[in-house]
Amino acid sequence: MSSNQNQNTAAVTTSVDEGAQFSHTLIVPIQKDGGGTISTLTFDEPTIDDMILAEETSTGTNAHVVATLSRSCGITQGDFRKIKARDYNVILRKAGPWLGNG
Repeated sequence: MSSNQNQNTAAVTTSVDEGAQFSHTLIVPIQKDGGGTISTLTFDEPTIDDMILAEETSTGTNAHVVATLSRSCGITQGDFRKIKARDYNVILRKAGPWLGNG
């Protein structure tokens, strides 16, 4: 196992504390709409406004979570939806307490 895989495996077991911020280095970087690459995302705890706006602009649980998380890391939903499942699952585990899952 490479050191990068070891780091990502270790990150899976880590979650945020209330009010915290976390960064995630993507296993598979994504290409932004309009150019550029995203390789690391930094998430801030979502505000109530973030959660309400996500609810108003999405249908279904996954769409709501994607809308909330994309707002909390400051990228578009379109770019966020390019994240691979391996990265998304790690992000969900880390952000679980913010989403009522931790």
